[in-house]
Amino acid sequence: MAAQKAAISFGLVHIPVALHTATQDSDIHFNQLCKEDGSRVKYKKVCANCGKEVGTQDIIKGFEFAPGQYVTMTDADFEKAKTEKDRTVQIIHFADLSSIPPVFYDKTYHAVPELGGDKAYELLRRAMYEEKKVAVAKAVL
Repeated sequence: MAAQKAAISFGLVHIPVALHTATQDSDIHFNQLCKEDGSRVKYKKVCANCGKEVGTQDIIKGFEFAPGQYVTMTDADFEKAKTEKDRTVQIIHFADLSSIPPVFYDKTYHAVPELGGDKAYELLRRAMYEEKKVAVAKAVL
């Protein structure tokens, strides 16, 4: 995942950051193989109309609002549709790390301050470190 631009927010504080995934998938993943010769089974994306194979660069997203009729959206359209709330990591609580069972971790992110946010970010980071606290936040990614 590319860095997600956002801002950490609590009270009147607003710190511009970039969010990077802090963990990697360590699950075991299996491939599907042909029983006869052990080679990998491949999936092709094919146009339902003409039968041609379609590359990722030629695929767009569409919502079917009536049978066979679509409203199409580009990545730029999705970005334009985001509200400021969608770009905000809102801190809702500070807690001791030991008080949060790991079963509640879905995906962790590392926040890196953006231009203009480095001093406020460092102040928040240092205060949390000295008090041995972590921030519990909510965000739309």
